[in-house]
Amino acid sequence: MNAIVRCLFPPLCFHCEERAYQDRLLCQLCLEKLILLSQEGRCPRCFRSFEEENICQFCHEESSPFYRLAACFDQESPIRSLLQAFKERYSFFLEKPLASFFVLQWQTFDWPLPDLITFVPQTPIKKLLRGYNQSERLATMLGRLFDRRVVSLLKRREGGLSQTLLNTAQRRELSKETFAWKKRENLQNKIVLLIDDHMETRTTLYRCGELLQEALPEQLFGLTLSCSDKWY
Repeated sequence: MNAIVRCLFPPLCFHCEERAYQDRLLCQLCLEKLILLSQEGRCPRCFRSFEEENICQFCHEESSPFYRLAACFDQESPIRSLLQAFKERYSFFLEKPLASFFVLQWQTFDWPLPDLITFVPQTPIKKLLRGYNQSERLATMLGRLFDRRVVSLLKRREGGLSQTLLNTAQRRELSKETFAWKKRENLQNKIVLLIDDHMETRTTLYRCGELLQEALPEQLFGLTLSCSDKWY
């Protein structure tokens, strides 16, 4: 029966919508475009490209709360379509493949395993309207793959516009008071990983990271599935 269904309704690539073989999420052409970002030529603490060799003017102007911060893919890669399907079409079967990309990038960078994983929170209204927090679901799946605890440490206060409705300048003005502790936990001598789906201006990650640093973790890592190069 499954063979008949696949014959009548062949799977389509999530990105270009051409036929994808062997039940793959992407066709071969789009799969080849899905290349993990390298740390080379990027600041290890904010993941911006260096304008000069080994000099990051952005971290000089605003200190990063992260020991290491990175993304798996460029926003313009096919990851964009996979994330869109995950966020807007309730395609929860994508959780494990997407979380697996975190594992691959983590291994590529040879980072130490985290003691605890947390995630960037949504406002209660946004979570109610969407029905779930995509970053929380990704972090939860990653916790299973890493066999590590996932804890909801932060909450986002009500008020203000969604990040998607703000321009770059408005996103950079995001106040630290936008976020607060949901659950206090002793993070001393622990390696903490903060997960989000996308990194645009990095301000949201920084505000969450600054709050987490109050608990004095040994090292704070941040990792997203995608990032935009339009940060300047």
